[in-house]
Amino acid sequence: MICDTFITLQEKVTALLKNTKELKEDNTDCHERIAELQMQLLQVSSDAKLSIEKAVITKEREMQSMIREIDRENAVLKAKIDQLTTKTQEDKNVESERDTNS
Repeated sequence: MICDTFITLQEKVTALLKNTKELKEDNTDCHERIAELQMQLLQVSSDAKLSIEKAVITKEREMQSMIREIDRENAVLKAKIDQLTTKTQEDKNVESERDTNS
């Protein structure tokens, strides 16, 4: 009977040692998986930052292009205003001369 109890306890210890070994292996596997996932997260984060940076640069270029176009249009409009102002002044001068000569 003592011998049977000893054998039963020995089997339980063996099973517990085997279970402990399996749990340690599972733990190691989990740590490795966590490390892999952290690396993937870093890569995805880096890729996302790069994509955002590229999108911002593209948008900035578009905006600069629009600003240059608006500046060109503004210069054309200023030139037209200057021409109209000059013409208006000339017309006033002509009218003033007519009034003076009349």
